[in-house]
Amino acid sequence: AGDCGALLGRGLALLRQAQARLDCERFHLDDRTHSPALDAGPADPHTITARPVDWFAAEREAVGVLVSACADAGLVASARALAGCAADFYEHGGFYDDWRRTARTALAACRRIGDRPGEATMLRGLGSSLVEIGDADAALSTLRDARDLALAVGDTEGAAMTGKDIAFVLGLTGRLDEAEAEARSAVLDLDRVGRHATRSLALTTLGFVRRQRGDTA
Repeated sequence: AGDCGALLGRGLALLRQAQARLDCERFHLDDRTHSPALDAGPADPHTITARPVDWFAAEREAVGVLVSACADAGLVASARALAGCAADFYEHGGFYDDWRRTARTALAACRRIGDRPGEATMLRGLGSSLVEIGDADAALSTLRDARDLALAVGDTEGAAMTGKDIAFVLGLTGRLDEAEAEARSAVLDLDRVGRHATRSLALTTLGFVRRQRGDTA
């Protein structure tokens, strides 16, 4: 058990080190309050800091195995921290099936123990992966469930970030009135919770929707 704990702590620490050097959209799915004996000591710090995408590509299968192992062992907080941290890499590298699989694994683990905040977060991650896979109906349904649950558990930040993704899906599917309303709400909500980088993405969606409606100015 001690060896497993050390392996888990090291794996999550390395993944977080690599994520910190990643330049891409951040989904903020990793629960940073969960830190299981994070003794990192990376074997190759140069690769992690200088080439985080290469490092993750080499370790991608191991990360997926670790998420499943944690879920099976009942280490739910670790499963969802790993899955959440890896989501940024999955999106960046186009590993959408891996993203969907790990999100579903962590989501099921959260549901087994009644971790509702974790469930809301993993639903958001799953919905985002479904957007990239192209399953718009499932993505929209999942994201709406994620926002409802986030609001129910008092996660206003998670609900605001989910609203941005809902607006994006609605825009992609041509539901422009709904998309504009959602995007405007997301811009305000994200400003309120201080997620300014994510707010800029919501503004981009709003601009896209307005252009689709002919309001190019």
